[in-house]
Amino acid sequence: MKYFIAFLFFISPFGWSQPAISLSPAATVSVLTCGTGPELYALFGHTAIRVSDPVNNLDVVFNYGTFDFNTEHFALKFVKGDLQYMLSAESFADFLTTYTFENRKVTEQVLDLNEAQRQALFNHLLVNMDEANKYYTYKFIDDNCTTRAIDQLRAIVPTCTFKKKPVNYSYRSQFFPYFHAYFLENMGINIMFGSGVDVPSTRTFLPDEFMQALSNETKQGKPLVQTTTVLFNPSTSSTAQSNHLLNYLLLMLVVSGMLIPEKLRPIGLTIIGLFGGLLLAISFFSLHTEVHNNPQILLFNPLWLFWIKWNLKTVKWLRHILLIVMTISLLTYFIWVSQKIHIWYVLPFIWSLGFILFRSWQAEIRLLK
Repeated sequence: MKYFIAFLFFISPFGWSQPAISLSPAATVSVLTCGTGPELYALFGHTAIRVSDPVNNLDVVFNYGTFDFNTEHFALKFVKGDLQYMLSAESFADFLTTYTFENRKVTEQVLDLNEAQRQALFNHLLVNMDEANKYYTYKFIDDNCTTRAIDQLRAIVPTCTFKKKPVNYSYRSQFFPYFHAYFLENMGINIMFGSGVDVPSTRTFLPDEFMQALSNETKQGKPLVQTTTVLFNPSTSSTAQSNHLLNYLLLMLVVSGMLIPEKLRPIGLTIIGLFGGLLLAISFFSLHTEVHNNPQILLFNPLWLFWIKWNLKTVKWLRHILLIVMTISLLTYFIWVSQKIHIWYVLPFIWSLGFILFRSWQAEIRLLK
C-alpha cells in the first residue's frame, strides 16, 4: 500500500507532466472486464485498465467509471446529459476486493504490447489523471468507461479497431436484456429513448462486447491478447429477480383503472399529458442524443391535457380537430411501436387511450344523427 500511496503522490497535479515512474521490462498492461451487478449503474458491467510492474512494486487500476453521487442536482444532470464522470486510480488489490464483495465476475486480458507501447499508455493515463483532464461528460453509447478505454488503446495501437462483429439488432434491442430483472426501469428507459437507439448497433460500447472484440484483435499478425484469466467467478448470480407477469398485471390494472372510469379519467389524462410534456422537454434540451426525436410523445401526448375539457362542452369544431389529431397520433405510434421490442410495456396505455378515442367517436357519431 505504501508504494501505491507514493504513486498517487507522483501523479498529483504537481507531477503528472513528468511521469515519475519508468516501467520495467517486466511490466504488463491488461484490460479488466467486470460483470453486471444488481444496482442500476452496474447493469452493463465495467471496463478498467490495469498496469502492473513487480520491479517498481506497482499494481494500479485506472477506472473511467467513477462518479460522485453527492454531485449537486445529480439526477437532473444525469437526465440533462452533463453529468461529469472521471478517471480515478486505485490499487489492484482494492479493486478486486470491491468486485469480489459485490459478487461480480472479473476477467483479465493481458495485452501483447512492447515496452514503448506500455510506457506510452501509462504516461497517457497519468496525464489524464490531472485535475484538468480527468473529467468527461458521460454518454450512454458514445462516451463511457468502455469507449474511454478503447480510445486509450487506439492511441498506442492505431492499427487495432476494436470493432465488434456486424449485428442485425438495434441499440434498443441490445439494451433490453440487461434490464430483464427491472420491470419498471426497463419500461421507463424504453419510453425515454428516442428513435436514435433503433438504428443498427455498430459501436463497441459495452464491456462484454469490448472483451470479445479484444479477443479477436490482432497486432502484426499475432493475437493482441496474450492470456485471458478469470480472476473472480461468482458462485451464484447477483442479478435481481423480477416477477414480470405480476408486474404486468399490476400495470394493466393501474393504467386501465386510471383511464377507463370516467370519474378517474381526468386524473389519468393529466398524468399522461404532463409526462408527455416532460418527454418533449427532455427530447429538446437533453444532451443525450439517445432521447432525441422520441416517438413515445405520440402516445404520451401533451394534448391529452386539453382532452380533459371534453366534458365541458368544448367548441364542436375544436373537439373534432382534437379527436382526429389524437386518433392519427395513436395509430401512427401503434404502427411504429408494433415493430419494437418494448411494445408489451406500452400496450396497456395504447388499449386504454384507444378505448377513450373509440367511445368518443361513438359519441360524436350519435350527435350527428
